[in-house]
Amino acid sequence: MGLAEAIAHAVPVDVGPRRVPVAPLALLVANKLYAAASQIRPHDLEDACRAMETYECEGTRRFDVDYNRNPELTYETAGAFLAGFDSAAMMSVEAAQLVDAAIESLGRNPRLGDRYDRGEARLALVLAFGRGLRAGIQGR
Repeated sequence: MGLAEAIAHAVPVDVGPRRVPVAPLALLVANKLYAAASQIRPHDLEDACRAMETYECEGTRRFDVDYNRNPELTYETAGAFLAGFDSAAMMSVEAAQLVDAAIESLGRNPRLGDRYDRGEARLALVLAFGRGLRAGIQGR
């Protein structure tokens, strides 16, 4: 899921004397969440959460989120919301639906419950990404 989108929206990054195309972070998060739902690699959920925690920390985009319209968001989850919103602009509706289904599945994952370290915080990030993804798809 998402390879075509990652290639189409690749961002050039300087690595030494070369420029290397790299998938945008928002799409990488979407892919990590999709993979985390399959529970094949346990580190995918942690990778996605770390990226969502730091997404758009620099600049003002987190301050531009309409918190009145999205009262469930906090400054800490706004980056996840923005990552979901940004990924929706780069992926097909079908791919977005697959990621949304994966997020729904993750919402029932016991690792995101209050019995696990940072489980509730991770769940808030995953759900905020889903809200952003759906808002981005609806905004098309």
